[in-house]
Amino acid sequence: MHIDRSTDSCEAGGGRLPRMLAGFTLVATIAGMAFASGPTFWRLESQDDFLAGRTDGISVGSDGTLSLAPPVQVLNEGTDPHFWSLALAPSGDVIVGSGNEGRIHRIDSSGAATIIADTNELQVHALAVDEDGYVYAGTSPRGVVHRIDSSGAQEVFFDPEDRYIWDLAIDSRGDLIVATGDKPQIYRVDSSGFSEILFTSEETHIVSLALHRDGTIYAGTEPNGLVLRIDPNGTTTVLFDTPFQEVRALATDSAGHVYAATLNGGSRAPTGSSAVPAVSTSSTSATSATVTVTTSASPLVTPDVAALQSSSSPSNGNAAGAVYRIDPDGAAERIWQSARETPLSLALARGDRLVVGTGTDGRVFVVNQDGSSALLLSVEADQVTDVLTTSDGHTLIATSNPAKLYRLNRGRRTMGVYRSPPKDTTTVSAWGKIRWDARTPTGTSIELETRSGNSAEPDNTWSDWSASQGPPEGAQITSPRSRFLQWRATLHSTGETSPELLNVTSVYLQQNLAPTVTEITVHGPGQTFQKPLITTGQTEILGLDSALRDGVRPESGAGADDPSGSSTIAMATMSRPIYNKGYQTVTWKASDPNQDALRYEVFYRAEGESLWRTLREDLTTSVITWDTVAMPDGRYTLRVVADDTPSNPSERSRTGEKSSRSFEVDNTPPRAEQLDVSSSAGAHQVRFVAKDDISAVRQVEYAVNSGPWSVVFPSDGIADSTEESYDFTLDGYADGGVYTLVIKLTDLLGNSGTARAELRSGARRP
Repeated sequence: MHIDRSTDSCEAGGGRLPRMLAGFTLVATIAGMAFASGPTFWRLESQDDFLAGRTDGISVGSDGTLSLAPPVQVLNEGTDPHFWSLALAPSGDVIVGSGNEGRIHRIDSSGAATIIADTNELQVHALAVDEDGYVYAGTSPRGVVHRIDSSGAQEVFFDPEDRYIWDLAIDSRGDLIVATGDKPQIYRVDSSGFSEILFTSEETHIVSLALHRDGTIYAGTEPNGLVLRIDPNGTTTVLFDTPFQEVRALATDSAGHVYAATLNGGSRAPTGSSAVPAVSTSSTSATSATVTVTTSASPLVTPDVAALQSSSSPSNGNAAGAVYRIDPDGAAERIWQSARETPLSLALARGDRLVVGTGTDGRVFVVNQDGSSALLLSVEADQVTDVLTTSDGHTLIATSNPAKLYRLNRGRRTMGVYRSPPKDTTTVSAWGKIRWDARTPTGTSIELETRSGNSAEPDNTWSDWSASQGPPEGAQITSPRSRFLQWRATLHSTGETSPELLNVTSVYLQQNLAPTVTEITVHGPGQTFQKPLITTGQTEILGLDSALRDGVRPESGAGADDPSGSSTIAMATMSRPIYNKGYQTVTWKASDPNQDALRYEVFYRAEGESLWRTLREDLTTSVITWDTVAMPDGRYTLRVVADDTPSNPSERSRTGEKSSRSFEVDNTPPRAEQLDVSSSAGAHQVRFVAKDDISAVRQVEYAVNSGPWSVVFPSDGIADSTEESYDFTLDGYADGGVYTLVIKLTDLLGNSGTARAELRSGARRP
């Protein structure tokens, strides 16, 4: 589905629309061109349906309801292409890490920004702020943690051997927890800069961290998508082996649940380009991995492999990403999944609701504990790289491409716009009515408009938006006939309540296009197919009609064409082949751009003739078999004509046709002429000319006194013509007895004839 990504202004206006009433009639003007007889209903009603469109100030509920989104404010728009990470200072200011200049910004509640540090690195992917106001910034690709005090003084606080610092967190002791990549380890660093290794992994990256108030550290890895748990005593276990490659973000709640945002994708390590870091393409099995654990108080430990394998990892199917809720004992439940949205950021909001930022179209979802979800809003950016909830109930959103900082406020907008995906009707179509179901409390209203065009992406060649359509129970679409249609809904509210749009149905009638016969297959002579279902107790031949035009042998078979219109090519493939001399089977393939039911007629013409004669008519399947004995020998061509009359009025039906390759009908066997048998010196010399009027002589055999058949070759060594000369010697048969020589001649189409002669000493002629 093509989606228009251009922006539309939200025009005010429009009165309150009446509530949706059931039922409507199709109205379409059909003048000047032929349209297919049956209307098509295009309906959007589910969340997946509506997510294919574009939202501006619109939320999409898990039940598919469109409503006004909360108000959002752009606090700051950076000059760098990326805002990667967020943290809150004790003062309430927002600390933002950016790329590709590797700078750290302080943004106050008014949106005013100050650069407090320049790391001279490409990216600042991780931030943390301690209770004293020190800002810690983890950089890539040199893997350094910088510390900046309230005055702006900057120092290198921690410089491990790892190349990437992916995440930072402050624990209950005030120490800094550091997750790294390339040489993936988790460190604890105290305020003096002294560090200890808590964990060393055989994964490529440790990409995310979350801390619980009891001191437990949770970490997400890549490329095998593991969620690790490090207990306060230093014991490390795999809490959950996800079916995805990367655990991009983690969060915990007061009950001890861990929430993991997971995804699949390309390489996790950034290269300095504008792309968002994604995951590795490694497919190494997580269940066969080993992990090593190091703490200051315990020796190196390798967990039991069986424990790793016991972690159930359900298949992710074709999902791009998912969010899991994991119990403290490791039991995991998927509470959100998307086939196209990749979750890049995760935060826990009030009421244990999850805020999920994605990397497809800059979308933010809210996910409830029961698994229901809603598209909260879409921002004007490609990726939502970090989300942060504040104690006063606000949500902060960092984006990339471009870099912006948003603040999501409480309440609802007064207006929002939803644009459907453009509908491709595949042909120029006439529009019928558009109707919708909605709830419009007092002080709210919904306007619906349409536009149309002939390009997949709406552009300046499309028509203007129509006047507001109404009433909701069915209004004639006034946009010009075209191939593509799009509608736009504008929701208004003057109070705290929002209108709700439940579904939209539009009707169109395609221009009737001609069917196409794409392929005709002339099967070998005598090749027929048994019908898959035997209903008469007899062997029924596929495509054979007992009442053929021009006459057939009644005893040859019975059974009418299958009226179901099922695929005869597939039936012929599945049916048992049967050889029936004299029968000819032809199959074909045909299609209709309107998906109309088709009817077929088959005509034949002999070589040299101009008149087409009817062979079959009123066929609903694409196969015929007929007895060619009723036709003179010769070369023929078939013409298959398909028409869509079953789905259209006769005056508006269309036809398509195709001619087959020419083929031979030959039911006359070859013959032996000028047969001469002479004897000499105890042997017989046999000479004759094999002739066939239509097809080549394929094989000649002889037998004496009903003995075994022996093959002989023509004088030129190869049988490939309609006339071949034979000259061969038979030894023996000179004892004075009488012997009968039988010669069998077979042509290319399987017709066989015989000739006889007697073998006698001194015999000259038969």
